[in-house]
Amino acid sequence: MAKKKKETVEGEEPAKGGSKKLIIIALVVGAGGLFAGKMLFGGATVQGGTSIVIEGAETTMPVKRLEATSVPLDAVIVNLTGGGFLKVNLTVMVLPDHSAGGGHAAPGEVDVDAMKPKLSKIPEEALAFLSGKSSAEVLSTNFQSEFKAHILERSELWYEHSVGDVVITGWVATS
Repeated sequence: MAKKKKETVEGEEPAKGGSKKLIIIALVVGAGGLFAGKMLFGGATVQGGTSIVIEGAETTMPVKRLEATSVPLDAVIVNLTGGGFLKVNLTVMVLPDHSAGGGHAAPGEVDVDAMKPKLSKIPEEALAFLSGKSSAEVLSTNFQSEFKAHILERSELWYEHSVGDVVITGWVATS
């Protein structure tokens, strides 16, 4: 069968059936963009910051992620007892130095490549902490939070207030 074309009367324009589809597509794309932006930039969680409490010390430090610079470290790979291995990826949130001149350093002013060698104690400590652990230990419920707390405590001792947070971006264990 052939499609019938709608005939138009003189002076009338043909009906536009695709305009509703375009509006729906635009709304879906806009909503997707808003969702992606919220996920990428963290939405309202940035305002509250993160509080870090180190046992044995009375230090609480709010960290605003927009003020910090992310420094991804090389992966730490550890052989686990009983076979298998653990691969951990860490990202360190480096705070700008506010003491130099009393000004605010922007996150872009922290040289990420220059910071990696200065932060070399963190992967070394992670390797020392994880050595001798079994697959069952590293996959237990609270182990990641204990590991992170240990690394944050050591970072505070070594780097004072320049490390705002340590984020575990990858945790892969095999048995």
